[in-house]
Amino acid sequence: MSTYINEIREKLGHDLLALPGVTGIVRNSQGHILLGKQSDGQWSTPGGAIEPGESPDQAVRRELKEETGLVTHASRIIGAFGGPDYKWTYSNGDQVIYTLIVFDCTVTGGHLRPDHNEVSDVRYFSPEEIKNLYKPAWLNEVLRAAL
Repeated sequence: MSTYINEIREKLGHDLLALPGVTGIVRNSQGHILLGKQSDGQWSTPGGAIEPGESPDQAVRRELKEETGLVTHASRIIGAFGGPDYKWTYSNGDQVIYTLIVFDCTVTGGHLRPDHNEVSDVRYFSPEEIKNLYKPAWLNEVLRAAL
């Protein structure tokens, strides 16, 4: 968690915090989509909060590098999403609701590997395989827009 968010949490406690966020859709040569397994066991696209002073495309590239080891280029915005499905409660009780900017991203370098901090596994899945995964409700909306 960033210093900025930690400072806000010291004042706000665990109450709901609205944050701008990003996530990246990364496809392999077969068109399969990269997902990371979160600490709660759900699979989702890599991403996170935008840091102060950071542009959304910088944030998605940083998050992808941190969580997956991949260096990427954010080629276009797929959409911006929000609402009740984008509310999250972390294991420590912190509540957030994201307005999520979704980018189509291409890999330009790096090596695929989970960070073992935010994600325990990273893999590519076909759209058919994704249907059967344990995933957050918001991911369905994002994938419909991406496909």
